[in-house]
Amino acid sequence: MNGFYRICKRLYDHREFSKRKEAGSMLELLFLLILGILMLFKPELLWKIEHMFTVKNGEPTELYLAFMRVGGAFFLIASVFMLVYAAVK
Repeated sequence: MNGFYRICKRLYDHREFSKRKEAGSMLELLFLLILGILMLFKPELLWKIEHMFTVKNGEPTELYLAFMRVGGAFFLIASVFMLVYAAVK
C-alpha cells in the first residue's frame, strides 16, 4: 500500500507542477509579446535602456533600429503563434 500511495502522490504533484508551469509559461509569453511590441515600435527606448550607463547623449544607428524592428516582428509573430497554440491545446 505504501508504494501505491507514493505513486498517487507523485502523480498529484506532477499535475500541480504542470498547472504552475502553465502559469509561468503564460507570463513568459506575455513578456515576449510586450518585448516584441516595444522592439517593433520603440527601439530607441530600448537602446536608451540598454546603454543607460555607458553612453551619454548617444543615438542608435539606423542599422541597429532596423535589426531591432526585425527582431521585434519575429518576437511578435512567435508569441502570437504560441498564444494560438496554447489556446488550441
